Parts: sequence; structure tokens; C-alpha cells
Amino acid sequence: MEIKQLNVVLLHLESELAETQAKGRQQVQEYEALLNIKVKLEAEITIYQTLGMTGRTSILVIPWTATT
Repeated sequence: MEIKQLNVVLLHLESELAETQAKGRQQVQEYEALLNIKVKLEAEITIYQTLGMTGRTSILVIPWTATT
């Protein structure tokens, strides 16, 4: 009887582990997507700051899409 109970506990813990790993992978993907957006925004900010320093009033805008 004790072995059956331990197997039930083990299956439950393995299930929780798999769920935790899946959540971790999802969080990594979300973090990478946000980091990608941050890098692109920082580059755009740098462009506008450079334009402000040089006095230029127009730039070539290259559209980008966020990947999720």
C-alpha cells in the first residue's frame, strides 16, 4: 500500500515539474520578445537623439514588427 501512495505522490510531483518547466519556457520566450522590442526602441531613441543634436528634421523610417 505504501508503494502505491508513493507512486501517486511521485506522479503528482512529476506533473508539477513538467508544468513548472513549461511556464519557465514561456517566460523565457516572453522575456526575449520584450528584450527585442526594448533593443529596437533604444535604437530608435538614439536616432531621434542624434537628429536632435544635428538639427535634422526628417529621417527614413523603417517599419518593424514585434515578434511574439
